Amino acid sequence: MIDTLHCLFLGVVPRFLEAAIWLCIMNNVWQVDATHTATRDQLCIQRCRAELFDWYRRRRARTRDAKVTELQDLTPGMLGTRGSQSSPPKGAEARWMLPFVNELLAKHRASLPAAATAMIECGSPLERLIVTMYEFPAKPSQEQCKASWEPEGQT
Repeated sequence: MIDTLHCLFLGVVPRFLEAAIWLCIMNNVWQVDATHTATRDQLCIQRCRAELFDWYRRRRARTRDAKVTELQDLTPGMLGTRGSQSSPPKGAEARWMLPFVNELLAKHRASLPAAATAMIECGSPLERLIVTMYEFPAKPSQEQCKASWEPEGQT
């Protein structure tokens, strides 16, 4: 049985977010003018943060969805550096960053290399999978749950 928290929001989704955000940073989609790479990366993260918080604001105004879990901040320390990328937000924060990152990739598509097309094309199906899993949740019976926790051969 698939556990969305552990399989998606603590694993696949944060890895996707990390790769997508760093793809944008390394390709300087915000066209930051800085001579040092580390400075440019930090400024790109600040621009990404500004876009994220603007996206949250627009989403709140559009949907009034109280279930959205927002990041309190997005800092360079949360994303690491080119040589040592850190894990981005996990759990519910990752769940709600996914649509933002999909929009970010689409918005900056022209600034990304052609090889980024595969990443761009993966984000939307990942988001649809999550929606589908929530719309049609698997609900095992009490017997199935109990059987999954007992050692094999014991009943």
